[in-house]
Amino acid sequence: MEPSPHDVFGKVSLNKVLAAAGIGTFVDFYEFYVSSTAAAVVWPIIFFGPLTSSKSFAIVLSFLTFTVSYLARPIGAFIFGHLGDKMGRTSTLGLALILTFVSVLGTGLLPPYAQIGILAVALLILFRLLLGISLGGEWGGATSWVLEYAEYKGRSNRRAFYGGLLDFAIPSGVGVGGLAFAISAVVSGSSFLTFGWRIPYLAGAVIAIVGAIIRFRMLDSPMFKKVQTERQVVRIPAAEVFRGKRALITLGAAEIYAYALIVNVLVGGPVAILYLSQAPIHDTLGVPPPAFPSFAIGLANIIGAVGTIIGGILGDKIGRKYAILASLALVLAIYYPYVLAMGSLNPYAIIIGSGILILVDVLGTGLVASWLPELFPTKFRYSGAGLAAEIGGLIGGLIATFFAPSLVASYSG
Repeated sequence: MEPSPHDVFGKVSLNKVLAAAGIGTFVDFYEFYVSSTAAAVVWPIIFFGPLTSSKSFAIVLSFLTFTVSYLARPIGAFIFGHLGDKMGRTSTLGLALILTFVSVLGTGLLPPYAQIGILAVALLILFRLLLGISLGGEWGGATSWVLEYAEYKGRSNRRAFYGGLLDFAIPSGVGVGGLAFAISAVVSGSSFLTFGWRIPYLAGAVIAIVGAIIRFRMLDSPMFKKVQTERQVVRIPAAEVFRGKRALITLGAAEIYAYALIVNVLVGGPVAILYLSQAPIHDTLGVPPPAFPSFAIGLANIIGAVGTIIGGILGDKIGRKYAILASLALVLAIYYPYVLAMGSLNPYAIIIGSGILILVDVLGTGLVASWLPELFPTKFRYSGAGLAAEIGGLIGGLIATFFAPSLVASYSG
């Protein structure tokens, strides 16, 4: 006798769903840090250096190329949200990771400008676009899948906690990416610009394809299956996200996500990496100076990652809104001491200051993983959570990787 759908879904561990959902988020933010570092210290030399005699302009071109992925993220949220709300969470999330695999592997194997000329730059931009589309299709589906399984399992009162566990993958992905880049820089030595910088990409590609295989083998969301069974699937899910008052909810949620992302990208993105790679930090804790920025920011993110879990616990205890406001207040209070710590050029102060700022920032980021999908019904939740997050990602990414560097440059560094 065939088991009932209830029995089938009931046998699936929520921890397995968390792991399968989190692996994609981990890979995406691992790649974010690896590309942040490459955009600051590698791409300006091997891809954009031959295009201009100005080192500063080469860095600007590299940062702009890094930013391309943010432009593509809302497109990915629309495409994959549409597929996920019509076909299901797991198959769509598997496709997103396959696209991540292609873009990460392609970047890691891309020949420099010296070998294939302007085609190298064109392909780098293409891979950034593909990465942005895949990342845009990742987060909304992963958070929806986890939220729906938690509700199905009768854990509705702990949804913020499980969202925090899922978003633990964000700072931990950045942290592992930073440490991987630092290790690659040390091990490869003089071969860093030719081969060493590619090693973290190749490792990320392996993780991505393994994650895709795992997802394709998992059961879909039981709540989405109910929507399919009851023939409630929406014709154009993304259109529902912006219908009537829901448009204001979506844009308001996007603004909150943008705030959280700006802090995350400023602390772990190309600007901080470029600053630390050029600053005269004499004591680098025994880490070779070229690898210190990756080591410092990677370690700071691992220290701060626990903030997503603390935020999830707070969100279930005092409510999402108050916990997010507490995170915002703490970020505002700590940001100036963080700037002083970075300016001190003391390696301990840099790591501790960055770690504390990341911790209080991800108190709010971890809550967004439960709060955004809660705003939308199951039949267009993937689209709603994804579009709200990635519109915010576009705003935050442009500010942190384009406008902020331009502001810094206008003040002579």
